[in-house]
Amino acid sequence: MAAVVYVIISLLTLVIFAVRSVIKNKTKLVNHAQFAWLMNLIITHCHKMFEQRKRQLFAPLKSLRSGSRENLRLLEIGVGTGTNLSFYPEGTELICVDLNPKFQPYFEATMKKHPHVRGKAFHVCSAEDLLLTAVWMQ
Repeated sequence: MAAVVYVIISLLTLVIFAVRSVIKNKTKLVNHAQFAWLMNLIITHCHKMFEQRKRQLFAPLKSLRSGSRENLRLLEIGVGTGTNLSFYPEGTELICVDLNPKFQPYFEATMKKHPHVRGKAFHVCSAEDLLLTAVWMQ
């Protein structure tokens, strides 16, 4: 119950922060270091709530391979803090895309905890600007 209350309070804080940012019209919310910090805080505490379901959703990845490659090569759009890393199979090569450059330090800290995943690149761009990443994937 305490975890649910914490999540609700965290989400309300996020909404208040978003509204305040939009009203002040400083910059887009996704470019704020505070947003990345808050998302890291929320995700860190909510991870256990969703862990079992995410394990089920990511389980089919263990049987996949990328073409003739031995390892699976994935592109994760909106990687954020890297909360999905623990669900990727051994030897996964990961290319990351996120619009918010402030997520990168949190992602790198998460990568250190998951040596079974090899981070190939972290691109700061929108999903619409993936031409560079698509070329690299070939």
